[in-house]
Amino acid sequence: MKTVINYKQIFILLTLLTLVSCFKYKEEDREYNELKKLPNEKLTKLELVNYINMDTVNEKIFKTSFKMKNSGNRVMKNVFIKGICSCTTFSDYKKTLLPNEEQTIDVTIDLAEEKGNFLKEIFLYGTFYPYSRKIQIVGFKK
Repeated sequence: MKTVINYKQIFILLTLLTLVSCFKYKEEDREYNELKKLPNEKLTKLELVNYINMDTVNEKIFKTSFKMKNSGNRVMKNVFIKGICSCTTFSDYKKTLLPNEEQTIDVTIDLAEEKGNFLKEIFLYGTFYPYSRKIQIVGFKK
């Protein structure tokens, strides 16, 4: 009888562990949560590429750039750019863009740890609809 109880306890424990491990952890996106509090009439439009194909890369450090433009008629504020890892760094950029103003952001990506196909993502936040945009950078590292 005691052996059966131990098996039941083990089974329940394993079931709970399996259920807990199935829940996907999602990091809170504080920048997005703050911006989504703004009413729609305060938002502007962002013109931006969403995909950069780097093709084949031989270097350990790769540099590229992208342009972002405020194509709306309101001032774009709270511009914030971040990568998914510390391997991606950005040049200094303006945190505010006037209507029809554009800026070029230089991106440096450390590919020393990469081999084969890779995907890097850049997230942009600001007072534009829909508060957050993503650029995917793909390529092949020899």
